Amino acid sequence: KVLALLASSSDEEGVTQPSGFIALLKDVIVGIILGVMTISTLIFLDHRDVVHFQSAHNFRNAAFQLLNDPETIANVEESSDLKFM
Repeated sequence: KVLALLASSSDEEGVTQPSGFIALLKDVIVGIILGVMTISTLIFLDHRDVVHFQSAHNFRNAAFQLLNDPETIANVEESSDLKFM
């Protein structure tokens, strides 16, 4: 779709036109949302042992280690003005 917009003639709707830019922006946002939802679903299914992806295990372990890091907790507490128990 992006290539079609870029290759369109000046008479047609292009990326330089406001409606063409909005359509391109909408496609990018929808693609990002669908990608995040897909990755989240796969990580959830991996957590429930429906599927097995080593990269999902590594991602979950890295996130867990990062959230248990005292420096990370101190940075989050400082930026949010909250104190975690």
